[in-house]
Amino acid sequence: MNRTSATAGTENRGGKSHRAPRDHYQEVTDRIIAALEAGTPPWRKPWDPDKAGGPAMPRNAATGQRYRGINVLTLGMSGVAFNSGDPRWATYKQAEDRGWQVRKGERGTIGYCNRGKSVGTQVPHALNANDQMDDGNENIGAGAGQAGRRRALT
Repeated sequence: MNRTSATAGTENRGGKSHRAPRDHYQEVTDRIIAALEAGTPPWRKPWDPDKAGGPAMPRNAATGQRYRGINVLTLGMSGVAFNSGDPRWATYKQAEDRGWQVRKGERGTIGYCNRGKSVGTQVPHALNANDQMDDGNENIGAGAGQAGRRRALT
C-alpha cells in the first residue's frame, strides 16, 4: 500500500515536524487496487449466503425465504427480535391465510417488499414475529418443509 502521501512529514514555523493527516480515501483505494491485482474482486461475496448468519437470520415464516437488504437490519433491530430466539416473521395477510392469528395489540415491524423490477419500488409492510402469533395447537410459522413450532432454533 502506498502510504507516502499519508505519512509525509512537514515542518511548522518552529522547526518541529508533524505528520500530515491520513488520507483514508487513498488507503481504501489502495486496498481495492491491491485486491484487484491479487485477482479477488472486493465486491464479490466469497461466502455462502445460506450459511452466513446461521439460523438467527430473519426469514419469512410462510415461505422459508431469508430476508435480505434493509430488512435484515430493520428486523434485527426490532425489540421483538431481541426478546425472541425465533427469527421467523410474516405479514398479517400471510398469517391469516395460514390460519395463524396475530395476537390483539401486537404491533408489526416495518419491512420492505419489492414491487416489480424497477429500482425504488419498495413497498412497506408490517411484519409480525412468530412469537406475536397464536393458534390453538402451537403449530405456527413452521416455514417451508418444517413441522411444528420451535421457540428457539438450535
